[in-house]
Amino acid sequence: MSGSTIQFPQKFQGIFKRSQASFAPHLQVARQLLNSLNIPAPLQHVWDYVVVDNPQPSFILLPLLFLSLAEQLGGITPAHQRALPVIMLTMEAVAVMDDTVDISSRRSERATVPARFGVTQATPIATSLTATIAELAVEIDPRLVQPTMNFLRELGALQIWEVEHSYPEQAEWDEWMQQRYRQGQIATEFALNLALMYHRQAPFPATPAYFFAQIMQDVDDVVGLLEQRVQFGEGCDLQRGRVIAPLADACDNNIQLASLISQLWRKKQALLAESNQTTFQQLNQHVLEAGLATTLDRLTQIAIACEEQTPPALQAWMYDVICTFMARLSGVGLAQTQTA
Repeated sequence: MSGSTIQFPQKFQGIFKRSQASFAPHLQVARQLLNSLNIPAPLQHVWDYVVVDNPQPSFILLPLLFLSLAEQLGGITPAHQRALPVIMLTMEAVAVMDDTVDISSRRSERATVPARFGVTQATPIATSLTATIAELAVEIDPRLVQPTMNFLRELGALQIWEVEHSYPEQAEWDEWMQQRYRQGQIATEFALNLALMYHRQAPFPATPAYFFAQIMQDVDDVVGLLEQRVQFGEGCDLQRGRVIAPLADACDNNIQLASLISQLWRKKQALLAESNQTTFQQLNQHVLEAGLATTLDRLTQIAIACEEQTPPALQAWMYDVICTFMARLSGVGLAQTQTA
């Protein structure tokens, strides 16, 4: 590629929209470094697809949060700029794992790695990316190695747990969602703690990081249901036995729906062969009708708690970030939810 301009996520406005002009050059420099790496010939075509020719880096919101916090703390230093390629490439490895586990065929209007190259290729691709991340981190700053590898190792472990505990009984749903939110928490801590490290600040507290992970996950799940993203290649949580907040709230509010989901999930892997998607679309609609209001009310409370638990010096920044994510709900026709 190119030197084409990196695409920002257009459905997120707020802090991400305002920072686009100032952050784009940093992302471009990081992308140029990744483009220049010496990649083994058998991997080059995959590298080109995953990194070089990818208009919008995967999970770009986390590199943007890294840059945003660095700027808030006093500026994006040369050390932050050097670390950025490692963070971006780490998110590409995460996307390969995530899309494989979720059986997703599309991401940011492109075929996912497992869809493009096959599920059998996903593991060696993720392994090659991880090895490249480790090598690059050692070269740039050895301090990057431990937090990066710790993040990838725990994320992989959590995703293994998620797959092994698909189609859980309702009594297990609380634990299931805690494990799911933990994935977002460690991703948040990975990005924010590196920004803090290069400004010689203490790590971001675990409690607001967990609350923020809930906000990110629940907003994404609500929007996914309302936009019916399953029609565009994303995996169907109901079909794959994954618990999300609107589903849990809907079943708490509707005993008959809870019984129906329980009966459906006892079929387990047989559901993956279900050819009639109308069933799942109708169930998703029932989930929205029975659970959406409860999920939105709790989201508001979590947003308030997240801001309050954030260190005072960063509360205004966190409030801005939270509002940006919550505003995503208004983009799908819901009234703007207030955080305070």
